[in-house]
Amino acid sequence: MSVRYNMFKDENVMLEIQKHFPQIQYLKKQKQAYLDNAATTLKPQCVLDTLTQFYREQVSNVHRGDHYLSDALTLSYENTRLQIQKWIQAKSADEIIFTKSTTEGINFLSFALENIFQAGDEILLTEMEHHSNILPWQSLAKRKKLKLKFLPVDEKGELILSQWEPLVNEKTKLFAFTWYSNALGTRNPVEKCISWAKDKNILTLVDAAQAMTVESVNVQKMGCDFLAFSGHKLFAPTGVGILYVKKTHYEKLRPWQLGGGMVTDVSVSDYEKADPPQCFEAGTPPIEGVLALDSVLYFLSEQNFFEIIEGNKSSLLHYAEEELKKIPGIEIIGSSPTRVNILSFILKSVHCRDLGQLISQAGVAVRSGHHCCLPLMKKLKLPSGTVRASFSVYNDEQDVDLLISAVKKAKSILL
Repeated sequence: MSVRYNMFKDENVMLEIQKHFPQIQYLKKQKQAYLDNAATTLKPQCVLDTLTQFYREQVSNVHRGDHYLSDALTLSYENTRLQIQKWIQAKSADEIIFTKSTTEGINFLSFALENIFQAGDEILLTEMEHHSNILPWQSLAKRKKLKLKFLPVDEKGELILSQWEPLVNEKTKLFAFTWYSNALGTRNPVEKCISWAKDKNILTLVDAAQAMTVESVNVQKMGCDFLAFSGHKLFAPTGVGILYVKKTHYEKLRPWQLGGGMVTDVSVSDYEKADPPQCFEAGTPPIEGVLALDSVLYFLSEQNFFEIIEGNKSSLLHYAEEELKKIPGIEIIGSSPTRVNILSFILKSVHCRDLGQLISQAGVAVRSGHHCCLPLMKKLKLPSGTVRASFSVYNDEQDVDLLISAVKKAKSILL
């Protein structure tokens, strides 16, 4: 079983949260700040202990062995599938497919769904998509002679929803879109978009990579057909991701990887695939990452995670934005009131990578560049991209103060 911890109850919730993240303690001692949570989150102690326990005591393989180590590990591994079902409120654990990332989940769908498309069919995306939700569909469009369309974005960084109707028709088979923009933090109206698509019998894929630490997920209530996210954006290790597939759609999918574990019979000329989801999980999975994700979900559930962050999940963003606006030459990119934990900005007449590097040299980890969103950056006329600060539950005002100080120092050097 994976290691699990309870978060101690204390009047100072922030300090108690930070105690569970060893890297935060290290950064505080160094007077440094980690503000690149949109790229990946830091890991709590339960993850470190789960990984250590796995490599010390549990190493084996799942689903294949006939010995006690494999049996026990398989039980823990499949229990994680149940925990994920509860976490995203899916109808069945069989609707959960383990992948290595959001990117792999979307790529899987672009191949597994290939047979439902005919030449001339259309796929709708948005201009704010991460490359991982553009490139797989571009590839599919080239293979099947499909047409891609894009729901546009306005100057605030919000979707222009009035363009939905002109862009969809009887040839539109799929609407794939992000829940939260990884570059601007904008929350898209996922419920409305899914409802519109369902009314026109259009399949929906939600990229939930950025949503998992800021909002609870209920795929049944949302009504989406597919949803993908990465464990490492939710405090788990890299290398493990989740693809939710509504069970009624399994008959539309074909396996995109073949090999051990996804079959029930093999001859020299053919094979018989296993039932879903196993038929979509060929090869040895990231076992230790799955166990660590289980420990994270238990950790967060025990502490009523979303209740903790609900009251102040946008407070740091607002504080950082107000302080940055006081610095002449700084321009905030994106002004949607739906933003929660991502803040993009530029220093006018300065290349964003120069600004980002100087901020980093001052001990503040931020991201600079296009954030794998080149179409969005081109639309917003930002040739060098932006500097992005992204916050998580363990960040505090001291981290923002370090950011502001670093920006001021960088400006004094650059201008």
